[in-house]
Amino acid sequence: MTLAEKLREEGFEKGLEKGLEKGLEKGREKGLEEGKKELAIGIAVKRLTKKFGIMPSEFREKIDGLDSTSLEVLNYEIDDFNSLDDVRKYLAL
Repeated sequence: MTLAEKLREEGFEKGLEKGLEKGLEKGREKGLEEGKKELAIGIAVKRLTKKFGIMPSEFREKIDGLDSTSLEVLNYEIDDFNSLDDVRKYLAL
């Protein structure tokens, strides 16, 4: 193997290693975000169920589709909801 070939191979290996590291980091970040979102969904559903009883499935489906910021606001606002109608308005159902 020539020196040029060896250098190219080493560069390829370093590039591959960096690419794998970046991919793993992005995967971890995405996994953490998904985990946080699932936790926020679970908390919201449990709090709403405790406060108002069993919710219609359309509520759960809508909550599942909320982004992280909307879930955070929902969890904050639950204390101010007086009825399932308030929840329905928040979820725009």
